Amino acid sequence: MDAIHGFLAQYPILMHIVVVMGMMRMVFKPLTIAIQSYVDNSDDGGKDNAFWEKVKANPIYKGLAFVLDYVGSIKIPVAPKV
Repeated sequence: MDAIHGFLAQYPILMHIVVVMGMMRMVFKPLTIAIQSYVDNSDDGGKDNAFWEKVKANPIYKGLAFVLDYVGSIKIPVAPKV
Protein backbone atom coordinates (compact mmCIF):
# COMPACT_ATOMS: atom_id res chain seq x y z
CA MET A 1 0.00 0.00 0.00
CA ASP A 2 2.91 2.33 0.69
CA ALA A 3 4.13 1.77 -2.86
CA ILE A 4 0.79 2.98 -4.24
CA HIS A 5 0.82 6.05 -1.99
CA GLY A 6 4.39 6.81 -3.01
CA PHE A 7 3.57 6.41 -6.69
CA LEU A 8 0.51 8.67 -6.43
CA ALA A 9 2.49 11.24 -4.45
CA GLN A 10 5.11 11.25 -7.19
CA TYR A 11 2.54 11.45 -10.03
CA PRO A 12 -0.58 13.18 -8.65
CA ILE A 13 -2.00 13.85 -12.13
CA LEU A 14 -2.60 10.11 -12.59
CA MET A 15 -4.78 10.04 -9.50
CA HIS A 16 -6.84 12.92 -10.87
CA ILE A 17 -7.25 11.19 -14.23
CA VAL A 18 -8.41 7.96 -12.58
CA VAL A 19 -10.85 9.82 -10.33
CA VAL A 20 -12.32 11.77 -13.25
CA MET A 21 -12.72 8.60 -15.32
CA GLY A 22 -14.35 6.83 -12.38
CA MET A 23 -16.79 9.69 -11.83
CA MET A 24 -17.65 9.74 -15.54
CA ARG A 25 -18.33 6.02 -15.33
CA MET A 26 -20.56 6.50 -12.29
CA VAL A 27 -22.66 8.99 -14.26
CA PHE A 28 -22.52 7.39 -17.72
CA LYS A 29 -23.66 3.86 -16.88
CA PRO A 30 -26.84 4.74 -14.90
CA LEU A 31 -27.68 7.44 -17.44
CA THR A 32 -27.51 5.02 -20.37
CA ILE A 33 -29.54 2.43 -18.46
CA ALA A 34 -32.20 5.07 -17.68
CA ILE A 35 -32.34 6.19 -21.33
CA GLN A 36 -32.60 2.60 -22.54
CA SER A 37 -35.40 1.92 -20.06
CA TYR A 38 -37.28 5.03 -21.19
CA VAL A 39 -36.86 4.12 -24.86
CA ASP A 40 -38.01 0.53 -24.26
CA ASN A 41 -41.15 1.67 -22.44
CA SER A 42 -42.15 4.58 -24.69
CA ASP A 43 -45.13 4.37 -27.06
CA ASP A 44 -43.98 6.40 -30.04
CA GLY A 45 -44.02 3.81 -32.79
CA GLY A 46 -40.29 3.03 -32.58
CA LYS A 47 -38.92 6.53 -33.25
CA ASP A 48 -37.07 6.60 -29.91
CA ASN A 49 -35.66 3.12 -30.51
CA ALA A 50 -34.37 4.08 -33.95
CA PHE A 51 -32.78 7.29 -32.65
CA TRP A 52 -31.17 5.54 -29.66
CA GLU A 53 -29.74 2.83 -31.92
CA LYS A 54 -28.36 5.58 -34.18
CA VAL A 55 -26.71 7.25 -31.17
CA LYS A 56 -25.23 3.94 -29.98
CA ALA A 57 -23.86 3.27 -33.49
CA ASN A 58 -22.01 6.61 -33.49
CA PRO A 59 -18.21 6.10 -33.36
CA ILE A 60 -17.80 8.80 -30.69
CA TYR A 61 -20.33 7.09 -28.43
CA LYS A 62 -18.69 3.71 -29.06
CA GLY A 63 -15.25 5.08 -28.23
CA LEU A 64 -16.45 6.81 -25.08
CA ALA A 65 -18.33 3.71 -23.96
CA PHE A 66 -15.30 1.49 -24.62
CA VAL A 67 -12.90 3.73 -22.69
CA LEU A 68 -15.25 4.11 -19.75
CA ASP A 69 -15.96 0.38 -19.70
CA TYR A 70 -12.28 -0.48 -19.93
CA VAL A 71 -11.20 1.95 -17.21
CA GLY A 72 -14.07 1.33 -14.81
CA SER A 73 -14.63 -2.34 -15.45
CA ILE A 74 -17.32 -2.91 -12.84
CA LYS A 75 -20.00 -5.05 -14.44
CA ILE A 76 -23.58 -4.51 -13.37
CA PRO A 77 -25.79 -7.56 -13.97
CA VAL A 78 -28.77 -7.10 -16.26
CA ALA A 79 -32.10 -7.42 -14.48
CA PRO A 80 -34.37 -10.10 -15.95
CA LYS A 81 -37.30 -8.78 -17.95
CA VAL A 82 -40.66 -9.36 -16.34
